[in-house]
Amino acid sequence: MDKNGKTIKCKVCDREFYIPGSRIGSRKYCSKECALKDNYGFIPREKKCIECGKKFIINNGLRIGDKTCSYDCRYKQSIKRAKEQRERKKNEIINIVCRYCGKKGTTSKYNNSKYCSNECRFKHMSEKRMGKNNPAYRNGFAVTGSRKYIGKHLRACSKYKKDFLEKNEYLYCESCGVNINGTMKFETHHIYFASRHPKHTELHNSKNLMLLCVQCHNDFHSSKREKEFEKIERERGLKKLFKINEN
Repeated sequence: MDKNGKTIKCKVCDREFYIPGSRIGSRKYCSKECALKDNYGFIPREKKCIECGKKFIINNGLRIGDKTCSYDCRYKQSIKRAKEQRERKKNEIINIVCRYCGKKGTTSKYNNSKYCSNECRFKHMSEKRMGKNNPAYRNGFAVTGSRKYIGKHLRACSKYKKDFLEKNEYLYCESCGVNINGTMKFETHHIYFASRHPKHTELHNSKNLMLLCVQCHNDFHSSKREKEFEKIERERGLKKLFKINEN
């Protein structure tokens, strides 16, 4: 037993209980139940919403920092702050040296560009991201065929992404679950690759498509998700759809 401790009375039920010296002055209740009955000693207070001006009550010490009365008001405030921050950064001019041509120039803190022009940026990105240096490199596989066929492939990917957004109201990776807060890039993936089943009649069937972030897309194409692939293949009945002999 802590020699520096002492016995005190519960603030709610008056029951006596022992507390160590390190908790003297901070612990006032004998149990969590008593603490909840007294709302941990928090006294409700009234505040005025900075968005709509409506008065609201703070009943919990965890919400003491709230400045808005509801989620809608908090969301409107966040939009306003984002716009104010964007405008402030647009007005802050900084000097730069182009990473491609070495030419000196200026840009806003909002753009935060490292190039004097889009032309230099595109040239630099093109030269630095060739072959395996490209973050979207996928083990050398590519969609081959006529321009007409490639257009059909891209339209199918675009349509699936658009339908997915209409159905779910926001984009997210169907494999890892990351949404736009974690990545800004999503791609439509053919579970049975277009490079291995070119021009198959069921290639662009929605059962053979899924929305993925770039990292998961690369993993599927580099055979790092074999177990997940087999599970999806089984759940969606792709072997039957593509008329592949399971024996």
